[in-house]
Amino acid sequence: MVTEIAMPTSSCVSAVHLAPSSNLARVGAAVGALLVLVSLLAPSLSRADLDQNGGGWIMGMASGNFERVDSRLERARWWLDVQGRFRDDSDGFHQSLVRPGLGLDVSEEVSVWAGYAWIRTDPEGGPRSDEHRIWQQLLWVPRWGSVSGQSRTRLEQRFVSTGDDVGWRLREFVKLARPFSFEPRLSLVGYDEVFFDLNDTDFGQDAGFAQNRLFVGLAWRFDGAGRVVAELGYLNQFIDVRSGRGTMNHLVSLNLFLK
Repeated sequence: MVTEIAMPTSSCVSAVHLAPSSNLARVGAAVGALLVLVSLLAPSLSRADLDQNGGGWIMGMASGNFERVDSRLERARWWLDVQGRFRDDSDGFHQSLVRPGLGLDVSEEVSVWAGYAWIRTDPEGGPRSDEHRIWQQLLWVPRWGSVSGQSRTRLEQRFVSTGDDVGWRLREFVKLARPFSFEPRLSLVGYDEVFFDLNDTDFGQDAGFAQNRLFVGLAWRFDGAGRVVAELGYLNQFIDVRSGRGTMNHLVSLNLFLK
């Protein structure tokens, strides 16, 4: 009896060899989709009545709970983010931010927070200023299958060195992230945050819409639990200046999250 041995066909061999390149093609398609989205936004982002600037923002954020201190403090949480912001119209450095906070888990998805922030700004052609900020926020982190979300409502009280008034501001942040099926550690990420000033101040804050931040990019999870995550992408910041020309900042944004 003769036993026939089936040899792999050329199509099977090609499929084996093309799998890695197919994954790379999917990543390329995702990046291409991001570029298409930015290009679709370009007409509105290049209005002649806006001051256009480039630059980059870097953020490191760490958060956790106090369970190691005392098991009864498992629901008590801490938060710290540090940022450096750079723009081409200010010869490099533009702004730094340090923001610590404390929170409490209300449920698995909802937490409440309060904290402090210190911001130093070095604008082009203007005096350096320091801002001390008190903030409170409600954070919701739902999941819908493989899609993770985040909704953050933050209220701020701003004390700026160039004035004596207290500025009240409301911020609403919404974020979505979806991992790729071929590489679960890689995700497509997008968020939008809108700012509303709630009162007029002597340091230049005017009541009404203040600014919008729109981000699209990719995130990489370095471990299975998602304790270390890096994001890289494009951040568009529109600042409305009712007393003059608005500003549009086109920024490369790099974020590192530690949990």
